[in-house]
Amino acid sequence: MIATSRGSFRNPPGFYIHVLEDNIAPPVQAKAAPAKKNRTRVEPPGPQDGGYRSYQTEVIDRHIREELGTERFEQMVAEKAKELKRTVGTLTAETIRDVSIATVRAMLLKTVPHVSAEEFGASRRVA
Repeated sequence: MIATSRGSFRNPPGFYIHVLEDNIAPPVQAKAAPAKKNRTRVEPPGPQDGGYRSYQTEVIDRHIREELGTERFEQMVAEKAKELKRTVGTLTAETIRDVSIATVRAMLLKTVPHVSAEEFGASRRVA
């Protein structure tokens, strides 16, 4: 996001805090950084390894589709984009939208009933 900004960041630490506090995941279309030569990066095992991130995505998609509605979701994204534009106005419109979508989805995930990563992992081991 910083790389695609139109100028310098006014408050980079504030932006990072926002991303961490709202538990914003990278956009789905985000490209992974190229691996450095002669280095093997080993990711610690986590909920994503068993499909937990996919499960969370489906929970939110279903909630938007069946409960919230696309129109209300888009309103929430637009409101978050306005807020981000005021605080981190140097990002491109596309990046602001991507961050807004991720933020709204993270906020929804906090309110929508779903199983924890531990419960999800346990159910996968049993199955």
